[in-house]
Amino acid sequence: MSITDVGNMDFLIGPKAKEAIEKGMVMTKEYAAQMVEGVSASHRDKLRMEVEAELTPLQREIMAKLRAAKSSEERVKVFGKFADDVGLDPLLSLVPALGDAGSSIISGLYLLFEAKKADLGTGAYLKIIGLQAVDFAVGAIPVVGDVADYFFKANKWSAKSFEKQTEELVEKARKAGVPEDKIQQLTESAARLPQLAGKGVEMYGKLNKLAGNVS
Repeated sequence: MSITDVGNMDFLIGPKAKEAIEKGMVMTKEYAAQMVEGVSASHRDKLRMEVEAELTPLQREIMAKLRAAKSSEERVKVFGKFADDVGLDPLLSLVPALGDAGSSIISGLYLLFEAKKADLGTGAYLKIIGLQAVDFAVGAIPVVGDVADYFFKANKWSAKSFEKQTEELVEKARKAGVPEDKIQQLTESAARLPQLAGKGVEMYGKLNKLAGNVS
C-alpha cells in the first residue's frame, strides 16, 4: 500500500483524512518515512551483496577496507569544507573553555578518528597532528595569521592522506582481480551520502556569505 494508491490526493485534506488513515486506506507520514528508511537500508544491503558476490575471501577483505577508506575520505572532505570554508570558530565560541585552540583540537580529534577507521597508519596520524599544530601556531599570529589561514587549509591537506589510502586500496583490489565495475559500484555507493552532505555544506556556505554581504 502507498499514498499513490489513492487516486484523488484532495481526499487527504479535511475531516475525512483521519478516518482514511484509521481504516488503512492511506499511510501516515510517519509510517511512510519508516518504509522509505527500510527500503534504503535494504537497497544498501542488496548493493553490498551484489558487489561482494563471487569474490574470494581476500578480495572481500580488500573491498571492506576500501569501503571504509572511501567513506572516511568523503566525510573528511565534507568536514574540511565546513571547517576551512565556513569555519568552526563561531560554533566553538559557545564553549569558552576551548579557547583559540578549540578549532585545531576538534579538527585533530575528528580526523584521527576517521584515520583510525580508514586504517591510515602511524605516519598519517603524525601528519594530521602536525598540520593541526601548524594551523594553530599560524592562526595565533596577529594579522598575519588571518592572511595565512586563508591559504593554509589544514583539514583539506589532511584529506590528501585519505585520498592516497583509497587510491592504494583501489589498486590493490585491481591486482587481486576484483572486476572494475565492482570497484566503481562500491566506491560510488560509499561516497553517495557524504557527497550529498557536502552539497548541503556548500549551500550553507554560500547563504552564510550572502547574509554577511547583506549585513
